[in-house]
Amino acid sequence: MRLKLFIIFLLIIGLLAAFYIPGITIKVEASLYVGTCSPLSLDWSGTSILVQRLRNEGYNVVIVNKNSELINELNRGGLLLIIGPDKSLSANNTDLDLIEKYFLNGKINIAVLDENITSNNLLHRFHIHVNGTMILDMMLTQDPQYPLTIIKSLDNETKYVRLNWASFIVNDTRINRPVNIISITYGILDLNSNGKIDDEEIAYFIKTREKTGFNEWITGIIIVYPRSKLFVMSDSSPLINTELGRNLTVSEIIYNYVKQLSDEKSKRVIIPNYLYRRKNIQQTIPFHSSILFLLFANFLEQADQFIDAIISQYSILGPIALLLTILGLIGLMKSVFDLKELVEFKHEKVREYKIIIETIITANLLDKKFLKNREKILIKRYWKLLRQAFIIVKNFDLEEVLASKSYDKLRLLGIVDRKKFKKLLWLYRVYLKINGKSRLPIVFNWRRTMIKYVLLVEDLLNLLGYTILKKEGFRDAKYLIK
Repeated sequence: MRLKLFIIFLLIIGLLAAFYIPGITIKVEASLYVGTCSPLSLDWSGTSILVQRLRNEGYNVVIVNKNSELINELNRGGLLLIIGPDKSLSANNTDLDLIEKYFLNGKINIAVLDENITSNNLLHRFHIHVNGTMILDMMLTQDPQYPLTIIKSLDNETKYVRLNWASFIVNDTRINRPVNIISITYGILDLNSNGKIDDEEIAYFIKTREKTGFNEWITGIIIVYPRSKLFVMSDSSPLINTELGRNLTVSEIIYNYVKQLSDEKSKRVIIPNYLYRRKNIQQTIPFHSSILFLLFANFLEQADQFIDAIISQYSILGPIALLLTILGLIGLMKSVFDLKELVEFKHEKVREYKIIIETIITANLLDKKFLKNREKILIKRYWKLLRQAFIIVKNFDLEEVLASKSYDKLRLLGIVDRKKFKKLLWLYRVYLKINGKSRLPIVFNWRRTMIKYVLLVEDLLNLLGYTILKKEGFRDAKYLIK
């Protein structure tokens, strides 16, 4: 006992001393998707809101992290969705051949939203590419000079919006496919990529306007193949977190196009996450051992809320939890103080058992000592009591009816509904099992079966106006016994 007390005192001293230990610094390293359109990025440029929104609407969004995983998922069908990638899809022509094959045979649709030239190795397969030069609006005098765009929604309604740092789409060759132009943008090309319109760029525009016509650029198209569709938008911004979260008109229109393309391919959306760069960050944070107590306190608070929610939902767990707590404290005291037994308090039976013509009527069904090895005997007596009650009150022998399977008599007398009938049949089968006349039902615990049996007998006796558990408003079943 002294050793255990000594250990407890040492633990208490150690806990108190932990508050006076000087703090230290810990270097934490993490790899995050920051400043990229990754579906795992939670910042302004990520697409995590898009993923969550699609999943909430019943779409199966598959995020793959390897090229081999992408090929396997595409083979199962779906929409290949690429938004502002940092890396090209693949340098392996074999993989691009497979993607093109899956597209042409109708397994997948493809949607690419990219203002840069990163996705061109895939787009060249379909005789188009993104130029990569930004379009700016010369009519705006202040930055950002986001270009005016006319976009067509799914129901062919025309909307006027502004894109972000959008580029334009170029045909490599003449496409011999139906092409649906959904977005046209007006502006001047930012040839030196400095984010503003310079005099040289205005001069170039005036010089080339006679050849190129009005300053309009195709920024969104859908190319229709016999079994699939290719959707290309030369601006990734409509589906990133900062834009989609604001419910902008252009974001809603593009989002609806993505859903439609996915609907055509079993509502699966496949996003290659390995096309985005992760940023390795290092952070030095202070640490003190007292933080562990804060974490432990937070854990206890959450555990308390969880237990409280469970107990409030299932009221029977309250007394059980209290009993377990008391037993745990008693066990701890016995362990610390080396107590063999607590003899100051001795539990005595105070409830009375009445035996009337070999039938025990009691409210105490939790006394293991009393019920031990007597469950089958008691079940037989309760069945006899129930049978006799029906004979006296209704002039009706349950055993004869159940043995002859004359169940219609029960319904005609209005004694039982369907649920009560099943309970009555179960009571009779348990009785037959005890007498060796039936193998069913299978019983694993006779004590629990005994408790259930008594409660069902009480339920059926209540139909006759009697009780064995002294319920108010019912007559005591002992008056049925002669």
